[in-house]
Amino acid sequence: MKALLMRVIYETPSCVLNMTCRIIVPVLVLLCWHSTISAESFKLVTGEFAPFTGQDLPDGGLTSEIIKRAFETMEHTTRIEFRPWKRGYQSTLKHEYFGTFPYVKTKERSEQFFYSNPIYTARVLWFARDDLDIPYTKDEDVKGLRACNPLGYSTKSIQKFIDQKLVHLITPKGDKECFKLIKMGRAHLYAVNEVTGWQVIQELYGTKAGFRTLGKSLQENTYHLMVARNYPYATKWLEQFNEGLANLQKQDVLKSIIIRHLGH
Repeated sequence: MKALLMRVIYETPSCVLNMTCRIIVPVLVLLCWHSTISAESFKLVTGEFAPFTGQDLPDGGLTSEIIKRAFETMEHTTRIEFRPWKRGYQSTLKHEYFGTFPYVKTKERSEQFFYSNPIYTARVLWFARDDLDIPYTKDEDVKGLRACNPLGYSTKSIQKFIDQKLVHLITPKGDKECFKLIKMGRAHLYAVNEVTGWQVIQELYGTKAGFRTLGKSLQENTYHLMVARNYPYATKWLEQFNEGLANLQKQDVLKSIIIRHLGH
């Protein structure tokens, strides 16, 4: 539309004095203006990752609500569907969805996706059974232990342990399976953000007793909305989303959402 407007103005002789231009140009300007501000509906996909996402969680989980509210501040609507992580990831690459979330940045993903500004930040810690008696002060202290990392999840926080062959990796299908394996003694460690870790333990066993975290934070994870790099106008829509996210922060809405979902 904008390209058409420029052609009318610059390619029509004496456009300013031409009566046709005097009629057409204002109409085109109005149409361009309308197309710029018109509301869009975005179809998004995520999986089960409490308390950030979950089909049975209030408002679909913490990050689901943040994303929905951020788009709403820009007068856009969203429809969020829950699918297995791998299927949602591949479907987003095929443009069946505008985006998927919440994902941590990795080199591999960055080759295929653009990222939004961080939606939420959380510390990643080693979780273990509370009777695992090791003096964890350095990486080598976990040598020979079995570490759990769900299939398809990023290994960024524990990559150095894998590269140095300090741990044996077990890859079940999800967070709950990792904690079940630790409870049974078939795995020793699981590196996950502390919010998800404690929530999953509470959901599984009704108490946080029986588990503990080891040492200091392995890293801080920032969680993002991802959009395929070749999605039409991907950067334009992400800029609008980021603006909406900033609006939530300025209005303290983001803080109230976090408190409502996490209690702090």
